[in-house]
Amino acid sequence: QGISSQSQFSIKMNAKAFRVLSDTLYQNKIGSIVREISCNAIDSHIASGKRDVPFTVHLPDRFEPWFSVIDYGVGLSREQVRKIYTTYFESTKDESNDMVGAFGLGSKTPFSYTDAFTVTSIYNGERTTYSAFIAQNGMPTIAEINTVPSSDVNGVEIQVPVADSDIYIFAKEVREQLRFFKVKPNFVNGSVEWLTLPTDNIYKSDFCEIYNSSYNSAFNGVWITQGQVGYPLDYNQVYNALHKIDFTVADFYSQISRFSTVLNFAIGDIEVTASREGIQYTAYTVNSIKTNLEKV
Repeated sequence: QGISSQSQFSIKMNAKAFRVLSDTLYQNKIGSIVREISCNAIDSHIASGKRDVPFTVHLPDRFEPWFSVIDYGVGLSREQVRKIYTTYFESTKDESNDMVGAFGLGSKTPFSYTDAFTVTSIYNGERTTYSAFIAQNGMPTIAEINTVPSSDVNGVEIQVPVADSDIYIFAKEVREQLRFFKVKPNFVNGSVEWLTLPTDNIYKSDFCEIYNSSYNSAFNGVWITQGQVGYPLDYNQVYNALHKIDFTVADFYSQISRFSTVLNFAIGDIEVTASREGIQYTAYTVNSIKTNLEKV
């Protein structure tokens, strides 16, 4: 018997759906804000040919209680700001393996922490400031505050208010989330002491680095980097998956897990969760890891 009718599933965007996508999606809200906004800054620099130019981070304290990221990339027009901040899963990067972002969710991460934050875009001679906020109906909204002429280079600043109790946590998350960034940001209003890999190198190539681990190393175990973002691997999930398809590779993985190991991947080689807080241990991801380990 044939199919008489069919209907596509859809998502109705309302306050409840918004809360799922911008709040409950993230386990580490502050870390996700730091990571996603900083990755957007990197992407903007890549798009504008400024891959080696550092962006700027403002660290919060009690006198200046906000976290901000300033990039010097392409900037955003009014139309782009409205489209990016009012459309979930809207991304200009999902077809590019040069760009870190892809899901169209990262720019909204501040809503997981606060009901309002500020977006300032310098674009083609104008500086325009916007307020992104949660309206009374529970929906995210963005409103233009003012526009003034500007001679500064194009770029975007995202500014997030920070509670006194979270000042230290923002600095800590900058240190944690950006540890693998090749070009570290410049700082205003403070700085962080970066986490560094051990100096005793056992093996190093473009796709893998192995170091003798130390008792208190923040890099013990096996890490994956993709798009300059680092993820610690779940040993059991990877070992068990590899063991099913190649015992020799699984055994080798077990051996290097005793050290500080970093496996480097191109963007798109590893599947991550929608929140981008962790790895999806799919067959595709495991096969990418297997291929990397076979090279080593």
